[in-house]
Amino acid sequence: MISVKSILFFVLLSGSICSHAQNISWTAFEDLNDSLSAEAKPLMIYIHADWCKYCLMQEQTTFKDSAMVTQLQNYYCLKLNSEAPKDIDFLGRTFSSKKVGDKRFEHDLVSFLADNEYNQIVLPTTVFLDENLTKKTIVKGVLKTINQTEAKK
Repeated sequence: MISVKSILFFVLLSGSICSHAQNISWTAFEDLNDSLSAEAKPLMIYIHADWCKYCLMQEQTTFKDSAMVTQLQNYYCLKLNSEAPKDIDFLGRTFSSKKVGDKRFEHDLVSFLADNEYNQIVLPTTVFLDENLTKKTIVKGVLKTINQTEAKK
């Protein structure tokens, strides 16, 4: 039989854990211009795909880490699904997705951000732009720390 003390302990422990959980505040591309007009900040663009297991790992570990969440409060954080079939306005341009094969799409913004001769990326890729919207760092693969970006400048 479960005692009242055990139940009370569990309830208090759950409340304590939930109250310390932090989440990244994601900004939609549609809201970015208004956000930048209100306050200039650097950007962090997380490029992912729904099927990518490493992307899911980054979302469940890196983006749940309290130190990372705290550091990313200094950025506008945006998610870019590399296969999303929708137009995105960014840097004064409209980027589109094109159909590749029967069911898959590739987004032009991903190619633009890739910044290499083949316009290709690995997933996940995290792109950091400064407050002037200049690309500073591209982290290919799972992002572990913000300090990781400093080493790749």
